[in-house]
Amino acid sequence: MYFNGIDFPNEIVEAIKKGKFVVFAGAGASVDKPTSLPDFETLTNMIAEDTGETKKKNDLCEVFLGALEAKGIDVRGAAAGILSDSCKEHNKLHETIVDLFNCRDDIKIVTTNYDQMFEHVIQSRNEVIDVYNAPTLPLGNDISGIVHIHGNVNNPKYMVLTDEDFGKAYLTEGYASRFLVRLFESYTILFIGYSYNDTILRYLTRAMSRNDGCRRYILTDDEKTDWSLLGINPIVFPKRSYAVMRDGLRKLGVGSKKGLLEWKSQFELFKYSPPRDMTGDKEIEYCLENEERSLILAKTICGKEWMDYLDKKNIFADCFSADCKGDSNLIWGDWLCKNFVGKDDKSFLELIFHHKNKISPKLANGIASHLITINGEIDEAFLADYILLIEKYIENDWTIVKLIEITSSKKQWKTSFLLLQKLFSLNMVLIQKGWIKPEGVEFKHTFLGSYFLIDMAWNRMIENAVEFYPREIISFVEAKIQELHQKYEIVGQGINDGVAFEIAILDIENKKDSYRENQLEILANMYVESVLRLHKDENAFLRQVLLNDLNSDSALMRKIALRAFRETSAFSPSEKVTFIVNNEYLDNTECKEQVFLLVAKCFPQLSDSEKKNLIQAIKELDSGDKSSVSYRVYNWIVWLNRADLSDQYTHKLKEQLQNEYGYKESKHPELILSPTEVEWSHNQSPVSEEKFISLEIDKVINWLVSFNENPFEGPSREGLLNTFSACITKNVAWGKKVFEHLVKKEIWNEDIWQRGIYASMNSDCSLDDALWALRLFNNNISSIGNVTLIAEYLWKMVERSDAREFVLKYESEFYEITQNLWTERNKKEIDDLKGGRIIEATLYTALGYILFSWIYMVSFHEERIIPAQYQDCFNDALSLKTTEKNVARCILVGHFNFFCYRDKNWSLDKLAPLLISNNKDCFTSSWGGIVYFSSRINSDTVDIIEPIYFKALKHIDWLDDEALRAFTELLLTLMIYVVDKPTLKYIPEYYKCISTRKRTILINTINSRLRDMDASKKLEWWNSWLKRFIVNRKNNKPCILEEEENQEILDLVTVFPEQFEDVVEVVCKGKMPKKIDSSFWLQLQEMNLSSEKPHYMAKLLIRILESAEEISFSDTFIVKIVEELGPLDTKEKKELQEVLLKRNIGVEL
Repeated sequence: MYFNGIDFPNEIVEAIKKGKFVVFAGAGASVDKPTSLPDFETLTNMIAEDTGETKKKNDLCEVFLGALEAKGIDVRGAAAGILSDSCKEHNKLHETIVDLFNCRDDIKIVTTNYDQMFEHVIQSRNEVIDVYNAPTLPLGNDISGIVHIHGNVNNPKYMVLTDEDFGKAYLTEGYASRFLVRLFESYTILFIGYSYNDTILRYLTRAMSRNDGCRRYILTDDEKTDWSLLGINPIVFPKRSYAVMRDGLRKLGVGSKKGLLEWKSQFELFKYSPPRDMTGDKEIEYCLENEERSLILAKTICGKEWMDYLDKKNIFADCFSADCKGDSNLIWGDWLCKNFVGKDDKSFLELIFHHKNKISPKLANGIASHLITINGEIDEAFLADYILLIEKYIENDWTIVKLIEITSSKKQWKTSFLLLQKLFSLNMVLIQKGWIKPEGVEFKHTFLGSYFLIDMAWNRMIENAVEFYPREIISFVEAKIQELHQKYEIVGQGINDGVAFEIAILDIENKKDSYRENQLEILANMYVESVLRLHKDENAFLRQVLLNDLNSDSALMRKIALRAFRETSAFSPSEKVTFIVNNEYLDNTECKEQVFLLVAKCFPQLSDSEKKNLIQAIKELDSGDKSSVSYRVYNWIVWLNRADLSDQYTHKLKEQLQNEYGYKESKHPELILSPTEVEWSHNQSPVSEEKFISLEIDKVINWLVSFNENPFEGPSREGLLNTFSACITKNVAWGKKVFEHLVKKEIWNEDIWQRGIYASMNSDCSLDDALWALRLFNNNISSIGNVTLIAEYLWKMVERSDAREFVLKYESEFYEITQNLWTERNKKEIDDLKGGRIIEATLYTALGYILFSWIYMVSFHEERIIPAQYQDCFNDALSLKTTEKNVARCILVGHFNFFCYRDKNWSLDKLAPLLISNNKDCFTSSWGGIVYFSSRINSDTVDIIEPIYFKALKHIDWLDDEALRAFTELLLTLMIYVVDKPTLKYIPEYYKCISTRKRTILINTINSRLRDMDASKKLEWWNSWLKRFIVNRKNNKPCILEEEENQEILDLVTVFPEQFEDVVEVVCKGKMPKKIDSSFWLQLQEMNLSSEKPHYMAKLLIRILESAEEISFSDTFIVKIVEELGPLDTKEKKELQEVLLKRNIGVEL
């Protein structure tokens, strides 16, 4: 940018803004009055005075001073004395250089001067700054303050003056060169007060690389010298115009601090016309380099003059490139759309032409979005022009449908149809082959548009599209289905394979109650509607089309053509049936439904002879396997009879087949049925509940044992077993008779006993009847075989609310049954639960049911003991050697509170050690039981459990996420109500032992707990240790604060309305989250604190908006919060308005 006529590179302005700017100040900075210090040459001559030595013209200053020092002259002391005597006051250039920086903390001045004029400037402002003197220099890539690279008059010993000094600084000791190398790599440098022939400048530049992309500049009035030889870019000011130079620097400092608000006000001055002067032009160029400033500019300016101006500067290059990068395409593409689409379309289209008709996908989508925004309020010719230009780039189905709505509303049916075709763009993707069991991968087609949106678009245009373009629609459908067919052939998926088979058998009939969503059905409807709209004078064309499509290689095309063939009047019923018979459609599986429907429509209109010929053709299907083929023939006869109920021949033939084969009518003989569909949908019982109970028990047993289902249709065994179960549940006495008879007849069919036991378990039988059944099951356990089901039956009995007295009465018998179940159980049952969690194993295995039953039976005893026989059982369970031991641990340790209440010593001896075990399986199964079965802290056992929790922390990372969350919830309860100062020991240990991925669980649990607390409890907790914990985390104690946890900490603001100010102060310190989601803003807005606490709300907003990298879907909430803010001071307003502009959030304060 130009400042006072001096062209300062934009890079310098940006470096100042970002705190990556360093001023390198030479002797020239201290020449002006009142400082008036000598340059190096003059200083050398002054030191030589009265020594009898004179510096010759070609002598190097440092070499000459080195010679003086060799003769015993104290050149450093002399130099310090000269400069100290002269250094009385800093000059305006010193102040100007200091004022270049944004703030005191950003000051980075490196100087080869020995004076302290920059320090004087700082001191005069009552401020303090870091100062470094050679040889003790900071790291070159991380500096702040003033660096005297050649020393300081305060310590003459280390002033760099002689050739030996320069050798040490840059060669032998190298402290200056090391510093400079890192400095030049890390910062943008501006040299001030140096000339090309300065000895010191030549030493400095030896540490610089000479690459073309250097970020080193010198402010000079010497425009003839080739500065590139030193690796420096010149910034030239008029010859000897030092006041101009100084004023240019001042304006640079002011200009670099200009915020978005100031830029916005400046842009308003040339809203309709770009600047004509070079200064304004350079400012625009500078703003165009930055996304934030570009956005403000784009929101302010408008008009063709600006379009031409920006185009000349190649700003729209990305908008007209297929390989666009960056966000400038979005900003300026959006600007073009908002300012020209629907306003000055002619100029916009000329611009596109100028760019050789190339537009980027982003611009194309921007044009589409704007057409939708203005709801097509545009000249119809221009609308069509835009659609033709952007259609190939639009890949969003919703956008295409909205454009179809617009073009349809303007009756541009051809354009609408063009867009509709885009929705059917076809792609092939890989999917998993096999449904229940994966069998590799296969291809499946996808369309660009979803079913819902394509259907919406087609319904919008159907009437007019088929009226004006039926032939085009028919051709399009044919081509699309042929494309689909060819692609499946290319990948080797024929009609009998996978997805292609699903397409072949697709039901394309347009049924009102259908909930299918398949785009191919819409294609079918398009075809049929268009066929029916063809005029009678086009019958020849139509007949040829249908005959061609009925002989298509694609089964789907043939099926669609059959539907149209059925509906059209271009063929007589006789012609249609004759075609079906002659082309072997009667037994065509893929087209079955359409063939049946066509024949049904035509059959009543056939002559008697034609009917008999058709039936004869159907009978001829009866070859090969009699039962299966005859059933197909039977289905056809049933269908024909339904089509013409008056036809006696089909009626008699149907009865004949029923009597011969015992067939029953299918509800839908026209549909394609697979065994899978039959199995799932036909659970019909062959006998009703009432009839089943009324039968003699022998006949009941015969039904259960002997009934075999038809695999294709009709009653199933599943339906019979459902009826059997329902009868046992409703009639306990009848069930007992069936069980007795099954045992007597030694019938042990697995499905019969499984259904019977389940039904008995779920019945409302008395405890006496239940015990009767349990005895029977237990006595025949080896024959029945299902130990787990019998164990579950036992558990369901003892957990009944009325079971206590009954179980105590028959306790010895119940105990013996549990022992028998223990002996008979399948010890590998848990191993068979592949992939199952330990909790599932406790709930659905014989071992689990037995242990639960024992625990219930112990609980029935009033004494606070564990009876000896049960204690032995529990000890045996804990001593198991197989994977069953994990289930035993889970259940028994999970009832730790119960056992502690019953027998504290036994619990501490047997169970407590498992909770701090170093064995992973033991630890995870034990704590899995605690968090699942004892999800609370018991006050009676808190003194026992508290130290166990702390010791267990070392292995908490072994727990899965669900168990860890529950563990953390219990731990948090301890830390709130029991543990004193948990931030000292508990929390550090927690973070030490948990993996980084799981660290958010604690703060997430804290947030959840706070939302369930009243205000007084939250305040008490905050003041107790929660505030300290949050402060520690923001300070990375006891470990680094990660992004997700930081987001959770920020959420605390929304659950602490009463301590809003205090919480805001805490969460705004340190690192802020990079991502803020919309839920945070919604909750913050719903707190309604903007008017009550405006200063802290503004502080929170400023901190978030200036720090976050991603803020999701939040503009509406933020605008609402800002609009409700109470009075703010001027500084707060400016800071908030600045960050709102930066985020492109349009709200005025």
